[in-house]
Amino acid sequence: MKKISIGGQAVIEGVMMISPEKVSIAVRNPEGKIIVDVHKRNERFRKTRIFKWFFIRGIVSLVEMLYEGINAINYSAKIAFAQEISKDEKHREGFFSGALAFLGIILVLSIFFFLPIFIASKTGLDAKPFLFNIFTGGLRIFFFILYILGISLIPEVKRLFQYHGAEHKSIFCWEDGKELTMENCANYSTKHPRCGTSFIFVVFIVAIIFFSLIDTLIFNVWGLPYIKLLRLFIHLLFLPFLVGISYEIIKFAGKHKANPLLRVLLSPGLAFQYITTKEPSSEQLEVGFTALRSALDIESMEKVNKKITTNNE
Repeated sequence: MKKISIGGQAVIEGVMMISPEKVSIAVRNPEGKIIVDVHKRNERFRKTRIFKWFFIRGIVSLVEMLYEGINAINYSAKIAFAQEISKDEKHREGFFSGALAFLGIILVLSIFFFLPIFIASKTGLDAKPFLFNIFTGGLRIFFFILYILGISLIPEVKRLFQYHGAEHKSIFCWEDGKELTMENCANYSTKHPRCGTSFIFVVFIVAIIFFSLIDTLIFNVWGLPYIKLLRLFIHLLFLPFLVGISYEIIKFAGKHKANPLLRVLLSPGLAFQYITTKEPSSEQLEVGFTALRSALDIESMEKVNKKITTNNE
């Protein structure tokens, strides 16, 4: 049987899980009850043939995760803070989620692409593509670590990191073929190789090699002038290819965990999860595996299996 790939994300007082068919958001409200929202994934992401092609699927997966993730955060905030959700608000959320995703992408590109290139261009390394990209890569990693360390001091973010840990424990438990229960999930690690943190570090590392080759071809072989905005434009132009390559590496690494080269490549992301994931409480862990059970529709499968068993007796 083909192995099902599960994705997830921590949200405010909850966890979002994405299965091949459904998106589930489980949030604990102020009264202590777990509220679950389940909806089908957008068919355009799942069924358009070109979106399943090698490399392209990574770009599509990132876009979908951004869209669903922002929607989930908006929804979880309303549940966690006991706000009413009207039908009109749900429709408006789609527009605002898209706008927030766009603004978020602009901010990320400014901090992690334009700023490192601008700073590196002042070092005189323009004509040395490999050294230039090692320097910009180091700056990207430094800015990212600084950002995560900064937000980790916020109490609400610490709770978010605990839900992040609950998400990973639940996915690990399911991938190991165990029943999704408190006792089983508690035995697993909060560090997962397919985490978004690992993906970001893979992007940063692959970018050094990838952009070194691109810069060598464009500036050293073709002889284009070393202009900051031109270099930024070229890097942004090839960014989707970088995302696609990094996605395939993460996907391949998930299936070949024993490969020593891949272990080295993923090790910075796994190490950084000591910051971005924390050990969840039992209540938080319950939210994590509840979201996963809903995304996989385990309750319905259990009812069908029980009915089949009863009929066979």
